[in-house]
Formats: sequence, C-alpha cells, structure tokens
Amino acid sequence: SITTVPGGKGTNQAIGAAKLGAHVSLIGRVGKDHEGLSVINTLNNYHVDIHGVCSDEENSTGRAYISVESNGDSSIITYSGANCHLSKEDIAQNDELFRHASFCLISTEIPNETVEGAVIAAKSHGVKVILKPSSRHKIDDALLSKIDYFIPNEKEAIQLCPQMDRIEDKADYFYEHGVGTVIITLGKKGCYVKDKTMSKHVPAMAVQSIDTTGAADAFISALAVYLTQSEDLERAIAYATCAAGISVTREGTVPALVDRTTLELYMARQNRPSQA
Repeated sequence: SITTVPGGKGTNQAIGAAKLGAHVSLIGRVGKDHEGLSVINTLNNYHVDIHGVCSDEENSTGRAYISVESNGDSSIITYSGANCHLSKEDIAQNDELFRHASFCLISTEIPNETVEGAVIAAKSHGVKVILKPSSRHKIDDALLSKIDYFIPNEKEAIQLCPQMDRIEDKADYFYEHGVGTVIITLGKKGCYVKDKTMSKHVPAMAVQSIDTTGAADAFISALAVYLTQSEDLERAIAYATCAAGISVTREGTVPALVDRTTLELYMARQNRPSQA
C-alpha cells in the first residue's frame, strides 16, 4: 500500500518533544503547496510554535520517499526542496526563539552554513545542541567541537568515519574531536554511548518491529525532553530507548511518536520488580 503523511526530521522531532510535554519552536521552510499546508496544520495540531517556519514562494516542500520492508526496516530517498534554501539569515531573524531554550535540535538536511548559523545562535544563548548528521559524508572538526550531543545512526557513523572499523572506535573519534557526548544508534542492537564518564552499549527494547521510520526522531526528542528535566544521561537514554522502541511497533512517523503518559507507563512497567 501507499500512504502520504506529513513529516520530516524537523517536524517529527518537534512533535515528538511536544507530545512529551515540552514547549517547542521550529525553524524551517516549506513550499506554498498542499504538502506545506499539511505540515503547518499538523504542527499546529500538536501546539508547536511555527513562527520560525517560512513559506517559500519558489520551491516546493521537501519530501521523503520511504520503503518499509516486511521486517519493519526502512530505506529512504529524500528530496530536500525548500529545506535547501533555509538560510543563516532565517536563523538570525529568529534569534529570539533561542533566548529561553534549553536544547536546539538540528538535522543536517539543510545547507552547511545554516547548520553552523544555528549552532552559533544556540551557543550564544547558552543552549545545548543535539546534532543528527543526516545526508552528510563529512562534518568539520570546528563544528564537532561545538556539539553537545552527536547522534548518528550506524550507517551515518560509517560514512563520517570510514577509517575506523569498530563502532566503539568511531565513537572515540567523534569524542576526541570535541563532541561532548556521542550516541550512535544501532537499531535493534540499541545504541553505543561515549562521554567523559561512560563508554557502553545500551540494549534496545525487545519488541516486534513494524516500521522503523522515525525511530531516531523519537529517540532524540525524548532524550532532549528528559535531559531538560534534569534526568542524568543514563536515565534520559533509557526514556529515549523506550520511546524509540514504542515507535517501531506502530506504523508511520508522527502517529508513532509516543505521548508522555504512555512512555512513563512503559518505563514504570520496565522498572517494576518481577513477582516470584
């Protein structure tokens, strides 16, 4: 079957965080077309602040063409569309949105200079940065040194650090180049975490996967929300892993993103002592 739904990493992560109770603002571009209107309406439905979302007069809304296999794994071809024209000037015009933020979530499916502008704006206001390196074969060391949380998946880590064979060594490479915390997501194998206090694998939830699309967005949005609430990194990763696990048991992206009540219920059940 074929389904068309609003999404994209910015939309998914914004809604994922909003469903978990965060106040969220999004900066981005959509076209003046049906798809752009659909994205805007969806963001409004989840109470995401869209003052930073521009309507592009000349370029159509970006799209992702996703193929989902019978085992739930997905592959994606992206058409960037209006996202290619999100500029550092767009970031500067929305500087006010950074003033009271805790985290800035960035996906690199926008121009390099725009990514750099967003990082600079975030750091100037003391905002921590989470970077998802999508559609990139290189991240400059100068940028890595400004990233608080760097979250590639296994394939992205291989592309960005092909000279290392082991996931652990790739994480060490990013950490040694200035990243505060490296989290390499590994699908059904969980994730690998590297920071100044830990180097460890964290297992995924044991679930039957239906659709892995958007699992990383669920992970990142939950991680940001629970770090904002002063959870330590291990606990925030536990929430993020659970959010990603729930998402893959559901079809689609936005509908698969978990709400706060459901996530905390799952976490409570996982932490409940087993009965003799």
